[in-house]
Amino acid sequence: MKPLKLFALLLISITSFGQKSPVEHLNRLSTDYDQINKDTWDYIRQASRGKNANKLEKRRSELAATLRKAKYNVSKVPVYQGDNSLKQAYANYLSLTYNMINNNYKKIVDMEKVAEDSYDAMEAYLLTKERTNKKMDSASAALTAAQDEYVAKHNITLRESSSRISKKLNNAGEVIEYYNKIYLIFFKSNFYEGEMIKALSNGSVGDMEQFRQTLELVSKEGTEELKNIGSFKNDNSLKDVCFKMLEFYYSEAVRYMPKQIDFYAKKDRFETLSKNMESKKQSQLTQKDIDEYNNAVKEYNAAISEFNETNEYLNKFRTKRYNEFNKTVDSFYKKFL
Repeated sequence: MKPLKLFALLLISITSFGQKSPVEHLNRLSTDYDQINKDTWDYIRQASRGKNANKLEKRRSELAATLRKAKYNVSKVPVYQGDNSLKQAYANYLSLTYNMINNNYKKIVDMEKVAEDSYDAMEAYLLTKERTNKKMDSASAALTAAQDEYVAKHNITLRESSSRISKKLNNAGEVIEYYNKIYLIFFKSNFYEGEMIKALSNGSVGDMEQFRQTLELVSKEGTEELKNIGSFKNDNSLKDVCFKMLEFYYSEAVRYMPKQIDFYAKKDRFETLSKNMESKKQSQLTQKDIDEYNNAVKEYNAAISEFNETNEYLNKFRTKRYNEFNKTVDSFYKKFL
């Protein structure tokens, strides 16, 4: 969301005795704006990344109430010398912002609940947030234009504040859009890895192999997509850490998961032969039956050890990569927002 200027006002023109000054009119219209701008940005900044919009529901409701009150206050400000343009610009801005916070972000909270169910749901969720922020950018730009026209008309000199919030707001939309682009690439592989692990826990060999192949494909495609994405203001941190995550996913799918799937094949063979041995009388067992069973026992016992070691390694390395990813995202947001 782009910022409006934070103003320190200096009146250049001299108004006629008994008339309200144009500066007073501007100040009355902007009384609530600075705090609303700060609160709106604080809400959007926190709701812009990941799974926290629902936790901020109380703040969203409070902000909507504040915007509704500000709209009422602006409606009570008299028109200045027959010129309604600035008042209307403030009213339009507050109405659109209220609608975005009260309606659009309410929808975003609802979408967040199912965003992780699929790649399409996550993409729709992030795109909805992007579009909402762009609409608010447009409303902000329209109000800034109306302010510029008003101060020029009435010979008012405005000194812009160089506040930290104002600087951060200038590139907020770019930051969020860049993050979303990287995050979607990460999420796609992360989603299919989750499905693969779920199948692994259920012992579903067919599903394991299906999701293993999908993870191999999407992690490879994601790596190619990342190569076509540049840095953000010469910062490659998000891109680099996403590369590392995709390297892990690809290695997991190609190098390690086939061994885990093979474990279940050995387990199934062992259990089948065990049932076969139990179903026959001792006199009915052939040497071939005994040899096959003994070999299956050895293979299964060896596979159990390898399965557990591989699982332990993957869990440790996955946690390490997740922590690196989240730490990098936090640093990226602190740096640019």
